[in-house]
Amino acid sequence: MKEEAMNYKSSIEDVNEVTKKLTVSIPADTVSREYENALSGVMKNTRIKGFRPGKAPRNIVEKLHGGRVRMEVANRLISDSLQSLLKEHEINMVGMPEIDIASYESDKDIEYTANVSIFPTPEISGYDSFELEVPEMKVKPEEVDSAIEQLRENQASTRKIEDRSQAQKGDVIEAEVTVKVDGQEQGPAEPLVVALGEGRLPEELEKAIEGLKIGESCTVSIPLPDDHQDKNLRGKTATYTVNLKGLSEKVLPEIDDAFAKNVGMNVETLLELRVKISEQLEKEKERQRKELIHEKILEQLLERNEFMVPQPLVDDEIRGLLVRYGLIDPRKVDPGRISVEPFREKLGEVALKRVKTAVLVDRIAEKENLLADQSDIEREIKEATEKHGMPEEEVRRFFMEQGRSASLLIELTRNKVLDFLSERATVKYVQDSDGNKEGKGDQEQTD
Repeated sequence: MKEEAMNYKSSIEDVNEVTKKLTVSIPADTVSREYENALSGVMKNTRIKGFRPGKAPRNIVEKLHGGRVRMEVANRLISDSLQSLLKEHEINMVGMPEIDIASYESDKDIEYTANVSIFPTPEISGYDSFELEVPEMKVKPEEVDSAIEQLRENQASTRKIEDRSQAQKGDVIEAEVTVKVDGQEQGPAEPLVVALGEGRLPEELEKAIEGLKIGESCTVSIPLPDDHQDKNLRGKTATYTVNLKGLSEKVLPEIDDAFAKNVGMNVETLLELRVKISEQLEKEKERQRKELIHEKILEQLLERNEFMVPQPLVDDEIRGLLVRYGLIDPRKVDPGRISVEPFREKLGEVALKRVKTAVLVDRIAEKENLLADQSDIEREIKEATEKHGMPEEEVRRFFMEQGRSASLLIELTRNKVLDFLSERATVKYVQDSDGNKEGKGDQEQTD
């Protein structure tokens, strides 16, 4: 051990590449001095019946408060010495240290060890070139047809059915519905207008409504799933009572130039509409191809670079995933206080991969000088202003809100790294997995 400037002795050893063990001994004279100073402060503010404020005998004050003072002094000396060591040796700790106090008495040395997890700083290699195969994802005529059909659905109107009163698949029903959960009313009857057969109602309920006549009712009980988005409803039974009031049919517009002109895409003819939809689909497929290229590059990077990650980083990522999946509302619960033990089996592998990927990208950013700066944020603000047609000050205010600018810098840095790596990739575009023969199945192209 070597003597430290703050009057304690310490040694540091590597347990593994992401864990260090710090062994510290704080001399008895330091402990005693700090204890006496702390106890004196307590004596000045202690009120004991029969004595003037601050004049109670030391032995009485120590008997009443000595144990608490000793613990507070020990905690402070341990915390101060640990922080001093971390700063002096530039140790980037993550999570909380595991501290084991070997001995502590007010007149003896405090000896403790601290196992500290550190942020991984692996040496990255193998990112000079990548060989990738990516589907072409060509826009097919049937995809354009499907998009037009969706626009047609959006433009649909309804017409009362006059020649029958019995509901069937495809009808638009007008009804009133009441809901009970485990027998408890959830409120008054509410109006329900929905097309049968589009999957917007539970399947059991749709089947019960089909065949129902206007004026008739049906009641269906359905068990709610254990993973229902509302945790208060999980595992319970919902009972629906539907009273059918009327039937309509959906009327779809003709697919012609007049339809194309009315869909709000700034076109005059059906041909122009098909061309515009095709262009939009191509942009979306280009985005998907780019994402897939990035994904495959990162997978190869992970395969080429093995390194350890401390558990606290993985646990923090699991908490982030819980928030992202809507299982934790950070407005109501501090994610940092959530125990991740029950989620490690299902989310641990995903979280580990995400952490490793982030470390790899950030290390390459440092090595290749690709860290985003204020000029990148300004460029992003300008592009967002032009894209969304919003005032620049409003966009700037959005990006500069608390915590958002830091997140934006991280995102921009990682985008720069992914673009940098993509330039080093040789991409072989292959025909789509559905057997589309129109693609350039064996063409190679460098992106």
